[in-house]
Amino acid sequence: MWILFGLLSAFFAALVTVIGKIALKSIDPLFLNTLRAIFMTIVLLLATIITNKIDAQAFSKLSKIQLIVIIFAALAGALSWIFYFIGLKLTTRTSALAALDKSSILLIPLLAFFFLHEPVGLKTILGGILIFAGIILMNI
Repeated sequence: MWILFGLLSAFFAALVTVIGKIALKSIDPLFLNTLRAIFMTIVLLLATIITNKIDAQAFSKLSKIQLIVIIFAALAGALSWIFYFIGLKLTTRTSALAALDKSSILLIPLLAFFFLHEPVGLKTILGGILIFAGIILMNI
């Protein structure tokens, strides 16, 4: 089931790029992200309400560390999208920018190794090399 959700995520991420590029013809990247965040908040709140996932007790039980981690995740996500949409506004090569953005896949195993103590095997290293080569090819 996770594969289906991964594919759906990739599809909608692709739509964000194409639709975002169209929107950037007439709007500033930061303002576009602000509007996106407002609409995403509405969608997420509705999804949370509809699926009955609001849990005030769970929120009140969050530790300081958990809250700090959530804040840093939000900050990292916001900065990622700000830089992405500025790059999208400045480029005529949307797919090349998207490939650079997805180069985060090369950093994830490294960060997961150090912070989550996840193993990094030979397949991950070889896959990373191939992904890196693909990113280079898409940007030359």
